Amino acid sequence: MTAEAKRFELQALREPCACGRAHDLAVRRIVLRRGALDALPEVLRELGVFRKPTAVYDGHTYDAAGRRVRAALPACGSLVLPAAGLHADEHAVTLLEERLPADTDLLLAVGSGTLHDIVRYVAHGRGIPFLSVPTAASVDGFVSTVAAMTWRGVKVSSIASSPAAVVADSAVFAAAPRRLTASGAGDLLGKHTALADWVIANELTGEPLCGRVLMMEQKAVREAEERLDELYAGDEAACERLMYALLLSGLAMQMVDSSRPASGAAHHVSHLWEMGLLNPPLGAYHGEMVGAASTLVADAYHGRVRAFCAGPLRSFTGPDEADLSRFGSMADEIRRVNKPEPLAGVSPENVAFRAGRIISAVDAVPSSRALRDKLSRVGAPVTPADIGLPAGIEALSLGMAPYIRNRLTLLRALKMLEAY
Repeated sequence: MTAEAKRFELQALREPCACGRAHDLAVRRIVLRRGALDALPEVLRELGVFRKPTAVYDGHTYDAAGRRVRAALPACGSLVLPAAGLHADEHAVTLLEERLPADTDLLLAVGSGTLHDIVRYVAHGRGIPFLSVPTAASVDGFVSTVAAMTWRGVKVSSIASSPAAVVADSAVFAAAPRRLTASGAGDLLGKHTALADWVIANELTGEPLCGRVLMMEQKAVREAEERLDELYAGDEAACERLMYALLLSGLAMQMVDSSRPASGAAHHVSHLWEMGLLNPPLGAYHGEMVGAASTLVADAYHGRVRAFCAGPLRSFTGPDEADLSRFGSMADEIRRVNKPEPLAGVSPENVAFRAGRIISAVDAVPSSRALRDKLSRVGAPVTPADIGLPAGIEALSLGMAPYIRNRLTLLRALKMLEAY
């Protein structure tokens, strides 16, 4: 698919939708092809006149793309953050703010997910646009309108800026370490349970669901699943399709102004692990954790959904003190995050009435065995142990993860099951 076809696709996504909601997109241009970096001057001219653009890299991404970006944009400033220990947190934001020239009027994020979150957060704070230059097909957050940040140890979604444009060069991201590509595939495989969560939330509470966006996310997952062996081999065309799928997933989130289509229980489990409440610090990428978490969530969903629908169920009013105590010093923040309780309006009678559709949504999720096979084919971690998590962490992870976000998932709804 050509870059021009993708531009027309963006316009088509803005067309009136059967869901009755106007879907807006902040992204004005996507260039996805080999040699895309050569289009940087043209893309910048389309975006406006900028006197002080600055490209932000880390040490690895400067080696991957920095010289080509500087050749394409010789007047653009460069700022290289240290790659070692770089996280999307208050320390990285402070570092970038301190080193960024005060008169910067455009930022370029040249990197993968962590660097994009840092740049988009700072761009939003300064009220300036930013341009996305992905160097690895590792996450679906390149066009996100939120930044996945860690503040004082707590994983949160912070309001941030969508890129005005994306320039993704397949010659660059196909050459990224294979592990980063596998992370992108793992991130997409985690959408299976996220989509089930969205459908179930719609059934139980009437939470808005757009069929068009749902199908976009399903398409993104298929794009990744159909090319797992080629991705493992580093095939450039397969990597380009993976990047297309990741961007499509990001656009789906932008269309509903929420991460709901792409983030559910598996992401909540991965965020719990990233916070390090149950485990030592991990060296795993976001998509690696999501992929491993998705196998646990799929097991829980397939193993308990019929018992959940059959009952008996109890009313659930939120985490109790025993739950909160597991979060230690973060307990007050977790208590705040979980108000109001998303299950407050869900009755046992409504669950019973919607049982058929709830079970159908879970039946559409691949089994944990099938997910492990898909992850293995792309060279991604398969189990929690594969990403360095201690033995016996599974049950506690599933029990604590629903409290990481104030969002109705089946994993949270299982709190109503008396035997859970």
